[in-house]
Amino acid sequence: MRILIAPDKFKESLTAMQVAAALRDGFHSVLAEASFDIVPVADGGEGTAGIFHEALGGDWVEVATHDALGRPVKASYAWIPSGEFAVIDMSAASGLWRIPADERDPSHSSTFGTGELALDAINHGAKSLVIGLGGSATNDAGVGMAVALGWKFLDLDGQPVAPYPADFGRIRRIVAPAKPHSCSVTGLCDVGNPLLGESGATRIFGAQKGVTPDALPLLEDGVRLSEELGVKAYLASWTVNLAGGLLAAGNLTRARETAQRALDLALAHKERGHQAYALRLLGEIAARSEPRDLGLAEKDLTQALALAEELGMRPLLGRIHLSLGEMSRLGGDHGKAEAHIFHAISLFREMDMRHWLEEAAGQLKALGHLLVIAHYNLGLYDFLKERYAEDAEVTVVLDRRRGERRRPGHPPGSERRASDRRGPELRDGALRLHGFVVIPTEPAR
Repeated sequence: MRILIAPDKFKESLTAMQVAAALRDGFHSVLAEASFDIVPVADGGEGTAGIFHEALGGDWVEVATHDALGRPVKASYAWIPSGEFAVIDMSAASGLWRIPADERDPSHSSTFGTGELALDAINHGAKSLVIGLGGSATNDAGVGMAVALGWKFLDLDGQPVAPYPADFGRIRRIVAPAKPHSCSVTGLCDVGNPLLGESGATRIFGAQKGVTPDALPLLEDGVRLSEELGVKAYLASWTVNLAGGLLAAGNLTRARETAQRALDLALAHKERGHQAYALRLLGEIAARSEPRDLGLAEKDLTQALALAEELGMRPLLGRIHLSLGEMSRLGGDHGKAEAHIFHAISLFREMDMRHWLEEAAGQLKALGHLLVIAHYNLGLYDFLKERYAEDAEVTVVLDRRRGERRRPGHPPGSERRASDRRGPELRDGALRLHGFVVIPTEPAR
């Protein structure tokens, strides 16, 4: 007989592996000839990271962090290098198991420690986070975790509010980090309860965390307020994205109205990063509208540039330089346009932003630059040469720096034949795009 044992943990008693071992021993005592497959499972609570680690391999990363009451502890998360993601149990730092029953107080508990684990994983190189949501001693709607990741929850005077539900009534504004983390987050749980109400998270799960009946209204109101303010904090971001979509669709009138609304929201919430994005959009819209208002475009884009430089928003900085380059070209100042485009190129090359490098190459072509596409492969050279035979603004050459060696499969003498077909020497400023090199040359005026 073969028996599959796949239990979850027994809350605050045994881990899933301990349960599986006990079941195996019990079965073995009466079925001595049986074989066993041990496959512990998890539902998003304690032990979820361990299940991922067991199945996918990886490493345990230990971090100095804080428990739900703010006391220093050490907790670990599973780092899965094969997928460049981390699995974090909220219970690892903010867990109920860490807090004795007589010390549990959700009104003064926080998920800040879980945020510290998430921040460490992001700094470790994680492109995504998987967080098991069960087993926590907290009821703070994730505010503590957000604070650890750089969000600010401010009172009427603009002072930070401690990330504990007892103080949530003082929160009047939420400010996003100037440089948001580019990391996706997936939460794991096995329940479908809403956030608020009779079947909401506070009323259903609060009792096991130590919530008393008289504390329920305070916690419910605090979570409700943080939710409402959180939606307001995201409005500027959503509105900026909508304005960008309208601009891409060519609806300049709606795009201008929406971008102005985004700017107003960003100013009201003092979100300077979104302010920079909105100003860039307004500048581009002014430059593309009929009639063009290049003076207003330059004013908006220059303000956006200053904000992006101050905040260190390098991708946005490059895109603003491209926008200023396009505006200068439309105004007839080709020298200024080239300066902005080459500045953008230097930023995009450092960040390996290939799509925007191609945009920059297109703007150089619009200025009259001859674009040279170079490749070391003889067969691909012939293909590209034929493809661009009718385009007087594009020249195809062989990459002299990579074509000197005879490559496997090429007959002796192919180096000489390649040399016969080589074009101009490649400059250090050449742009490598998807295996090609695009060289800006002197404009053909």
